[in-house]
Amino acid sequence: MAAMPAFRPRPLVPPTVPPSGLPIQFRHPAYPPRRNVLLTLPRVDDDGAGSPMGIHHATALLACQIVSNNAFQGRLYTDRKGQNTVHKDGAEILADDVYYFLADPTDPNLKYPIVPTFGDWTFPHDQVPKNWITVMTPRTTTPECCLSDYEMSLKRSHIVPKEERDWFDTQRMELAPRLKDINDTGNLLTLRADIHGSYDAKMFAIVPKTGPNGVITYVTHFLGDADQDRQVRSLYHNVPLYYASHTVPEAHLARFAWAISPKVKPFLLQRCPRFLVRDDPEKEQLTEDVSGEELRDRYEYGGGGWAAFAWRQQG
Repeated sequence: MAAMPAFRPRPLVPPTVPPSGLPIQFRHPAYPPRRNVLLTLPRVDDDGAGSPMGIHHATALLACQIVSNNAFQGRLYTDRKGQNTVHKDGAEILADDVYYFLADPTDPNLKYPIVPTFGDWTFPHDQVPKNWITVMTPRTTTPECCLSDYEMSLKRSHIVPKEERDWFDTQRMELAPRLKDINDTGNLLTLRADIHGSYDAKMFAIVPKTGPNGVITYVTHFLGDADQDRQVRSLYHNVPLYYASHTVPEAHLARFAWAISPKVKPFLLQRCPRFLVRDDPEKEQLTEDVSGEELRDRYEYGGGGWAAFAWRQQG
């Protein structure tokens, strides 16, 4: 009998993960209770020992600090008045339903400004968090996907998106070591095409976390819908980054800010006046109180923020 080709089994399906529960709310204490949810982040972290799902403390704290105009002195509290500090070292997991971010721990009533879009965010050249700099990344130049090890369907991915060239130039990102241009190798990763798509869809960012061995390592952190995008979460959350020793910490920090920034949009559209800080062509930064109606004109349809609003007004 003639030999017949043997069929292979289908590739393994992604592992299943349980529902994560409702996202965790991070609130601005200076606004009314029904209007103060600054942003929400999915419950995607656990200790592997059956503890409640939550989120990595340092990652959540940095997200709040970034959207609060680089308020790196700010801290998280379990109460609105700032009496109960979250006493964690940054590597632990936050599992409560609600936290309050105080930009100035001495003034719980401070109406600190919020950065409405990534284009309005100022890169903190002199305040890059230390754990973003002291990261161990395996040193290799092997050209596989830095997350999956695949050698096929590879794409070169910009860490700071190439569409943000104007922001890159305005913020003088070339001041970072090994980052002279947005197309510099320090701003490029090799990713499999489907993972590249998830990265560009803001489903995950790359952040430093301390592993069980005490070493700070760049890993993926899932930011999408924890249940709707469950396969991406199951495959590419808390996965160490390989083949990326050439990349620049400042680029990863900017990418994290880019992925986090849209999460403040619901806060902007609650028909409530907000105190914002934005980039201004004639000044480095401009803070302003903006009415709920004007906020909806600027930001409701995702179109361009202040620049698009000003253009519409001129028209």
